[in-house]
Amino acid sequence: MPPYAALEPSYPLDVLVIGGHAHGPAGATEKWLEFLPLYPLVRSFGSVSERETDTALDLLRDGRVNTLTVDPFVLEHVGDGFAAAFISQVRREFPRVLIVLTLISGPIPDVWLPSWFDENERFKHYFAIREHPSADINQDAVFDVLTKCVMAHFNQWNYDVSISYAGENRDFARELALALKDAGARVFYDEFFEDYLLGRDLQAYLQDIYSKRSRYCLILVSKEYAKKVWPRHELRSAHERALREGYVDYVLPIRIDDTVLHGLSSTVGYLEAARGPQSLAQTVARKLWLPAFIQGDSAQRIVTTQIW
Repeated sequence: MPPYAALEPSYPLDVLVIGGHAHGPAGATEKWLEFLPLYPLVRSFGSVSERETDTALDLLRDGRVNTLTVDPFVLEHVGDGFAAAFISQVRREFPRVLIVLTLISGPIPDVWLPSWFDENERFKHYFAIREHPSADINQDAVFDVLTKCVMAHFNQWNYDVSISYAGENRDFARELALALKDAGARVFYDEFFEDYLLGRDLQAYLQDIYSKRSRYCLILVSKEYAKKVWPRHELRSAHERALREGYVDYVLPIRIDDTVLHGLSSTVGYLEAARGPQSLAQTVARKLWLPAFIQGDSAQRIVTTQIW
């Protein structure tokens, strides 16, 4: 993939804490809920007990959670093997959701727990807070693992947003791409990568961009877009991703005119191009949770709320 300028990693965390209500260490869940709203990139948070995993799965299916914190030893109180089964289900159904194992409960020697975690290949892709069973979760440990989660989410994508448009709308697309880039977004806009695209199989390459490598896809809806082969190919690739991952708000339409685009539901929320590229870029930047739009003068926009 083409190189990128150094950007400050930013990704909103929607965190659900599971377990620790009935059987966990005193205050474990409360500590999580105390520290989560203090971390600037936590957008929303909530908690369920170890016996409410069906609720957790519903929240995941609704796209309201992207990070789970789980104490597997607490989940084992539900039944032998339940923790492994639940975690496996999450990994299978929601591959982009990150899991933090809060390994603080149970009669496990402090010297044994870290080596077991490091040596067990099945857990290499998880993050963990490794505390002695007698120790409290502390803010530094929580912030450290949340920062790792932000980095991992950020690095899942090559682009924050890709722009799909018809050639007749290139001037508008260029202004929008430049405004998004100035806001701090990683943008796929073909003119930015002309040298990189030269000689490549564009059908395969663009399908990869729109179906796998972009966090969001902006569609500039117009009568020209509806008629062109390449834009329709890009839209199909974007829908492929949405269907595969259940990512309901992956496609972000911007209407240049009132054209009805086949395959794009009329109930999907959209923006009007008449607002202009700068205004549109600011709205998209807020959705991306870019630092310039959630800090400083924009601090009032940080509303950390419980998931329910």
